[in-house]
Amino acid sequence: MDYGVLIVIHYTKPILLEKIDYNNLREILKGLEKYENIIKDYKIENAIVVTKDCEAFQCFENNSNVWSYNE
Repeated sequence: MDYGVLIVIHYTKPILLEKIDYNNLREILKGLEKYENIIKDYKIENAIVVTKDCEAFQCFENNSNVWSYNE
C-alpha cells in the first residue's frame, strides 16, 4: 500500500501498519519517525498509535476527535 496517496473520505477506521515491539524504545521511535514522515502531508488530522499489543496503527480524525482504539 502506498500510504502517501491514501485518500480518506469522511471517517476511516485505523489502519494496522505493522507490529512494533512495545518494550523496545528504539524500535518505537524508528517506527514513529518513519510514519510521521508519511502522514505529515495529510489534509486531515491523524496520528500514529502503538498499542501494548505491539500494533502500530494510523488513526484518523472524525468530526470531533481522532479515532479511539476502544471505539
